[in-house]
Amino acid sequence: MSFCRTIAFAMLAGCMLISACEAKPVGVGVHAVNYTEDEITYRLVDPVDKENRAGGESINSYGAGGLMCCYSVPEKWRPGIKVELQVEVWLTSQPNEPNGRPKIENQKVTFDLPKPVDGKPSELWVIRNPDGKFDLVAANLGPTHPKWPGKIKGWPVASKAYHQKTMRRELAKHEDTLRLYRDEQQALEKDANHFAQDQWKFDMEYRKEQIAGFSGPSDQRYIDYLKKHASEMITYAEERISSIKKELQ
Repeated sequence: MSFCRTIAFAMLAGCMLISACEAKPVGVGVHAVNYTEDEITYRLVDPVDKENRAGGESINSYGAGGLMCCYSVPEKWRPGIKVELQVEVWLTSQPNEPNGRPKIENQKVTFDLPKPVDGKPSELWVIRNPDGKFDLVAANLGPTHPKWPGKIKGWPVASKAYHQKTMRRELAKHEDTLRLYRDEQQALEKDANHFAQDQWKFDMEYRKEQIAGFSGPSDQRYIDYLKKHASEMITYAEERISSIKKELQ
Protein backbone atom coordinates (compact mmCIF):
# COMPACT_ATOMS: atom_id res chain seq x y z
CA MET A 1 0.00 0.00 0.00
CA SER A 2 1.43 3.40 -0.99
CA PHE A 3 2.12 6.11 1.57
CA CYS A 4 -0.65 8.32 0.14
CA ARG A 5 -3.17 5.49 0.22
CA THR A 6 -2.12 4.70 3.78
CA ILE A 7 -2.71 8.33 4.82
CA ALA A 8 -6.07 8.42 3.02
CA PHE A 9 -7.19 5.20 4.70
CA ALA A 10 -6.16 6.54 8.09
CA MET A 11 -8.05 9.80 7.50
CA LEU A 12 -11.16 7.90 6.38
CA ALA A 13 -10.99 5.67 9.46
CA GLY A 14 -10.60 8.75 11.62
CA CYS A 15 -13.65 10.40 10.07
CA MET A 16 -15.69 7.25 10.55
CA LEU A 17 -14.60 7.12 14.19
CA ILE A 18 -15.56 10.75 14.73
CA SER A 19 -18.94 10.20 13.05
CA ALA A 20 -19.54 7.16 15.22
CA CYS A 21 -18.74 9.18 18.30
CA GLU A 22 -21.08 11.97 17.20
CA ALA A 23 -23.85 9.44 16.62
CA LYS A 24 -23.52 7.91 20.08
CA PRO A 25 -27.04 7.69 21.57
CA VAL A 26 -27.92 9.16 24.95
CA GLY A 27 -31.02 8.21 26.95
CA VAL A 28 -33.17 11.14 28.06
CA GLY A 29 -36.34 11.27 30.13
CA VAL A 30 -39.71 12.36 28.74
CA HIS A 31 -42.56 14.34 30.29
CA ALA A 32 -45.97 15.58 29.19
CA VAL A 33 -47.91 18.73 30.07
CA ASN A 34 -51.59 19.01 29.22
CA TYR A 35 -53.18 22.46 29.00
CA THR A 36 -56.61 21.11 28.00
CA GLU A 37 -59.64 19.52 29.61
CA ASP A 38 -59.21 16.33 27.58
CA GLU A 39 -57.08 13.52 28.97
CA ILE A 40 -54.20 12.03 27.00
CA THR A 41 -52.04 8.91 26.91
CA TYR A 42 -48.83 9.42 24.95
CA ARG A 43 -45.66 7.71 23.74
CA LEU A 44 -42.67 8.81 21.68
CA VAL A 45 -41.42 6.45 18.98
CA ASP A 46 -38.34 6.66 16.75
CA PRO A 47 -39.58 6.22 13.14
CA VAL A 48 -36.22 4.65 12.20
CA ASP A 49 -35.80 2.40 15.24
CA LYS A 50 -39.17 1.26 16.62
CA GLU A 51 -37.42 -0.21 19.68
CA ASN A 52 -36.49 3.32 20.70
CA ARG A 53 -39.61 4.49 22.49
CA ALA A 54 -40.69 6.05 25.77
CA GLY A 55 -43.81 7.28 27.51
CA GLY A 56 -47.09 5.40 27.90
CA GLU A 57 -48.23 7.57 30.78
CA SER A 58 -51.76 8.98 31.10
CA ILE A 59 -52.12 12.70 31.81
CA ASN A 60 -55.24 14.10 33.43
CA SER A 61 -57.09 17.26 32.45
CA TYR A 62 -54.93 20.33 33.06
CA GLY A 63 -52.24 18.04 34.40
CA ALA A 64 -48.59 17.09 34.03
CA GLY A 65 -46.84 13.75 34.21
CA GLY A 66 -43.71 12.55 35.89
CA LEU A 67 -40.36 11.65 34.36
CA MET A 68 -40.52 8.60 32.09
CA CYS A 69 -37.35 6.81 31.02
CA CYS A 70 -35.88 6.75 28.42
CA TYR A 71 -35.75 7.93 24.80
CA SER A 72 -32.45 7.75 22.90
CA VAL A 73 -31.19 10.87 21.13
CA PRO A 74 -27.77 11.62 19.57
CA GLU A 75 -25.16 12.94 21.94
CA LYS A 76 -24.71 15.87 19.54
CA TRP A 77 -27.91 17.40 18.17
CA ARG A 78 -28.28 17.80 14.43
CA PRO A 79 -31.24 18.94 12.33
CA GLY A 80 -33.53 16.53 10.54
CA ILE A 81 -33.94 13.84 13.21
CA LYS A 82 -37.58 12.75 13.38
CA VAL A 83 -39.62 11.84 16.46
CA GLU A 84 -43.12 10.40 16.20
CA LEU A 85 -45.72 11.18 18.84
CA GLN A 86 -48.46 8.58 19.23
CA VAL A 87 -51.29 9.77 21.43
CA GLU A 88 -54.74 8.74 22.56
CA VAL A 89 -56.93 11.72 23.37
CA TRP A 90 -59.82 11.01 25.73
CA LEU A 91 -62.29 13.70 24.70
CA THR A 92 -63.65 14.35 28.18
CA SER A 93 -64.53 17.89 27.12
CA GLN A 94 -67.19 16.45 24.80
CA PRO A 95 -70.38 14.46 25.52
CA ASN A 96 -69.75 10.77 26.20
CA GLU A 97 -70.56 7.92 23.87
CA PRO A 98 -73.97 6.19 24.28
CA ASN A 99 -72.25 3.60 26.51
CA GLY A 100 -71.21 6.37 28.90
CA ARG A 101 -67.52 6.29 28.02
CA PRO A 102 -65.56 9.24 26.63
CA LYS A 103 -64.84 9.40 22.93
CA ILE A 104 -61.26 8.44 22.05
CA GLU A 105 -59.26 10.00 19.25
CA ASN A 106 -55.97 8.47 18.10
CA GLN A 107 -53.38 10.81 16.66
CA LYS A 108 -49.87 10.60 15.22
CA VAL A 109 -47.68 13.67 14.86
CA THR A 110 -44.12 13.69 13.53
CA PHE A 111 -41.70 16.32 14.85
CA ASP A 112 -38.15 17.31 14.10
CA LEU A 113 -36.12 16.64 17.23
CA PRO A 114 -36.01 20.12 18.80
CA LYS A 115 -32.67 21.74 19.49
CA PRO A 116 -31.95 21.75 23.25
CA VAL A 117 -31.74 25.06 25.07
CA ASP A 118 -28.12 24.51 26.15
CA GLY A 119 -27.02 22.35 23.22
CA LYS A 120 -26.72 19.23 25.37
CA PRO A 121 -28.97 16.13 25.28
CA SER A 122 -32.12 17.25 27.07
CA GLU A 123 -35.34 15.81 28.39
CA LEU A 124 -38.24 15.82 25.94
CA TRP A 125 -41.56 17.44 26.81
CA VAL A 126 -44.80 16.58 25.01
CA ILE A 127 -47.06 19.64 25.19
CA ARG A 128 -50.78 19.70 24.42
CA ASN A 129 -51.66 23.34 23.86
CA PRO A 130 -55.04 24.89 24.71
CA ASP A 131 -56.03 24.67 21.02
CA GLY A 132 -55.50 20.89 21.09
CA LYS A 133 -52.33 20.92 18.98
CA PHE A 134 -49.13 19.26 20.18
CA ASP A 135 -45.58 20.56 20.53
CA LEU A 136 -42.30 18.85 21.42
CA VAL A 137 -39.79 20.73 23.57
CA ALA A 138 -36.23 19.76 24.53
CA ALA A 139 -35.11 21.24 27.83
CA ASN A 140 -33.61 20.21 31.17
CA LEU A 141 -35.84 22.73 32.92
CA GLY A 142 -39.56 23.12 33.48
CA PRO A 143 -42.33 25.45 32.25
CA THR A 144 -41.82 27.92 35.11
CA HIS A 145 -38.13 28.52 34.31
CA PRO A 146 -37.29 31.87 32.64
CA LYS A 147 -35.44 30.04 29.84
CA TRP A 148 -38.30 27.63 29.12
CA PRO A 149 -38.54 27.49 25.30
CA GLY A 150 -42.18 26.39 25.13
CA LYS A 151 -44.96 28.66 23.88
CA ILE A 152 -46.76 28.64 27.23
CA LYS A 153 -45.04 29.61 30.46
CA GLY A 154 -46.10 28.00 33.73
CA TRP A 155 -47.99 24.85 34.67
CA PRO A 156 -51.59 24.19 33.58
CA VAL A 157 -54.37 25.96 35.47
CA ALA A 158 -57.89 24.57 35.24
CA SER A 159 -60.52 26.93 33.92
CA LYS A 160 -63.42 28.08 36.09
CA ALA A 161 -65.84 26.23 33.82
CA TYR A 162 -63.89 22.99 34.23
CA HIS A 163 -63.72 23.44 38.01
CA GLN A 164 -67.48 23.90 38.19
CA LYS A 165 -67.99 20.88 35.95
CA THR A 166 -65.91 18.67 38.27
CA MET A 167 -67.76 20.07 41.28
CA ARG A 168 -71.13 19.20 39.73
CA ARG A 169 -69.83 15.71 38.98
CA GLU A 170 -68.71 15.38 42.60
CA LEU A 171 -72.08 16.67 43.76
CA ALA A 172 -73.93 14.04 41.74
CA LYS A 173 -71.72 11.31 43.20
CA HIS A 174 -72.49 12.34 46.79
CA GLU A 175 -76.19 12.71 46.03
CA ASP A 176 -76.17 9.11 44.79
CA THR A 177 -74.40 8.07 47.99
CA LEU A 178 -76.99 9.89 50.09
CA ARG A 179 -79.87 8.16 48.32
CA LEU A 180 -78.22 4.77 48.69
CA TYR A 181 -77.67 5.00 52.44
CA ARG A 182 -81.03 6.61 53.13
CA ASP A 183 -82.62 3.61 51.39
CA GLU A 184 -80.38 1.33 53.46
CA GLN A 185 -81.36 3.10 56.66
CA GLN A 186 -85.06 2.75 55.82
CA ALA A 187 -84.60 -0.94 55.03
CA LEU A 188 -82.91 -1.48 58.40
CA GLU A 189 -85.74 0.31 60.19
CA LYS A 190 -88.36 -1.75 58.34
CA ASP A 191 -86.80 -5.21 58.70
CA ALA A 192 -83.24 -5.22 60.02
CA ASN A 193 -82.87 -9.02 60.00
CA HIS A 194 -83.96 -9.37 56.38
CA PHE A 195 -81.62 -6.58 55.23
CA ALA A 196 -78.74 -8.02 57.27
CA GLN A 197 -79.14 -11.41 55.60
CA ASP A 198 -78.74 -9.88 52.12
CA GLN A 199 -75.97 -7.50 53.17
CA TRP A 200 -73.99 -10.28 54.85
CA LYS A 201 -73.65 -12.12 51.52
CA PHE A 202 -72.25 -8.96 49.91
CA ASP A 203 -69.90 -8.23 52.79
CA MET A 204 -68.58 -11.78 52.84
CA GLU A 205 -67.61 -11.44 49.19
CA TYR A 206 -66.25 -7.89 49.09
CA ARG A 207 -65.60 -6.73 52.68
CA LYS A 208 -64.74 -9.91 54.54
CA GLU A 209 -62.02 -8.34 56.67
CA GLN A 210 -64.35 -5.61 57.93
CA ILE A 211 -66.90 -8.08 59.30
CA ALA A 212 -64.44 -10.66 60.64
CA GLY A 213 -65.49 -9.93 64.24
CA PHE A 214 -69.14 -10.80 63.72
CA SER A 215 -70.62 -14.30 63.95
CA GLY A 216 -73.15 -13.87 61.15
CA PRO A 217 -76.10 -11.84 59.84
CA SER A 218 -78.14 -12.53 62.98
CA ASP A 219 -75.45 -11.09 65.24
CA GLN A 220 -76.98 -7.98 66.83
CA ARG A 221 -73.56 -6.33 66.82
CA TYR A 222 -73.48 -6.71 63.03
CA ILE A 223 -76.92 -5.14 62.69
CA ASP A 224 -75.84 -2.26 64.94
CA TYR A 225 -72.72 -1.88 62.82
CA LEU A 226 -74.84 -1.58 59.67
CA LYS A 227 -77.07 1.05 61.28
CA LYS A 228 -74.10 3.07 62.49
CA HIS A 229 -72.34 2.86 59.13
CA ALA A 230 -75.46 4.01 57.25
CA SER A 231 -75.91 6.93 59.64
CA GLU A 232 -72.26 7.99 59.29
CA MET A 233 -72.37 7.82 55.50
CA ILE A 234 -75.57 9.89 55.41
CA THR A 235 -73.97 12.56 57.59
CA TYR A 236 -70.81 12.58 55.45
CA ALA A 237 -72.76 12.86 52.18
CA GLU A 238 -74.96 15.65 53.52
CA GLU A 239 -71.91 17.64 54.65
CA ARG A 240 -70.16 17.21 51.29
CA ILE A 241 -73.32 18.17 49.36
CA SER A 242 -73.76 21.29 51.45
CA SER A 243 -70.11 22.26 51.00
CA ILE A 244 -70.12 21.75 47.22
CA LYS A 245 -73.36 23.70 46.76
CA LYS A 246 -71.84 26.66 48.63
CA GLU A 247 -68.77 26.48 46.41
CA LEU A 248 -70.93 26.48 43.28
CA GLN A 249 -72.85 29.60 44.33
